Amino acid sequence: MSLLFYSSSESLIKQKQRNPFSDINQMSQGFINNCKINIKRLSIVKTLENIILVVIATARLYRNQQSIIKVSKKEKLLLIEIDSHKGTSKDSKDVKNYFHFFFDLVLPLYYLIKNTDDDVVFIVKLNNHLDKIKTLFPKRVITIKNDVNDNTRDIQNAYCVKMLGMNPKVVCLSTRFLESFKKDIFRQLHIKTKNDCPKILLIERSKLSPNLINQPLDKETLDKHTYYNIVFSRVIINHDELKSKIESIVGYYPEFHNLRLETLSIQEQMEYFDTATIVIAQHGAGLTNCLWMRANTILIELNNDDSYYFRHFRYLSRWKKIKYFNYKTSDLHANIDVNHFSTWLLSLPEIKSQLANE
Repeated sequence: MSLLFYSSSESLIKQKQRNPFSDINQMSQGFINNCKINIKRLSIVKTLENIILVVIATARLYRNQQSIIKVSKKEKLLLIEIDSHKGTSKDSKDVKNYFHFFFDLVLPLYYLIKNTDDDVVFIVKLNNHLDKIKTLFPKRVITIKNDVNDNTRDIQNAYCVKMLGMNPKVVCLSTRFLESFKKDIFRQLHIKTKNDCPKILLIERSKLSPNLINQPLDKETLDKHTYYNIVFSRVIINHDELKSKIESIVGYYPEFHNLRLETLSIQEQMEYFDTATIVIAQHGAGLTNCLWMRANTILIELNNDDSYYFRHFRYLSRWKKIKYFNYKTSDLHANIDVNHFSTWLLSLPEIKSQLANE
């Protein structure tokens, strides 16, 4: 009896020794599981909110387009005033930026030109990209500089309409519409699509001066020009090292190009992206050229912030049926761990398949 009692007691002591914090562990695990469930619920709610916002914005865009088309039945000279969607950047009204130029001016203007009578003419007031507008729309668009007096005859006779943009993060864009746009722009610029010579493109951004790269990002102490120069001038500090590593990976792939987009004409940019099978680039307006990429090609975006505000090209890839991947960098001006990047890159089945095919 005493032996049995001793054995039971010893077993109980050992059990307690093995799990001295069993209750705390169970409570902690329960709390963690509840947190995970709540995070998933919040994520689902946030996703649903975004979907609802996109649906609302797309419906608003459609109503805006139809109202302009209706006006064009009576008024044949329309002065375009660029409007912005709720919750979007104020920069959408300033089409100096290449991204906003295309998505807040060129794309919606193209839609209106395609869906209004041939005798309808649009007046656009802007200070930048005047030559590009004339090249893209030579017949039915009049460009006037913003600083020109509103008392000019053309403006006086024009009917003013507000035109909403087509930010791919904000509204739904059909693949069919985007392909029609590309086809018509290529025809206008006499660009012929090619089926040979697939390319891998690495986009190099202009380097900032060292004092800007090392400048603390403080909006309160920096002047506006310097602040935005830092924020919107992302750069890979060790770009040359990254370029060499990618070259060693792709091996005998037909063509590899390291591009500085600011040195190329708009037509040259279109031609490069049209034949690209893989594009690797930092987040920035230059990725607007994804408009010219083909379905089932690959975009690798290097970005330190993948929050909703910076997902323009993730959504554009979705509408264009491009395979999108995001590689998170440490900062706006980042040193890329090239070995980690190459390992990550080659872990993607789509990359392996693409390289194997060539």
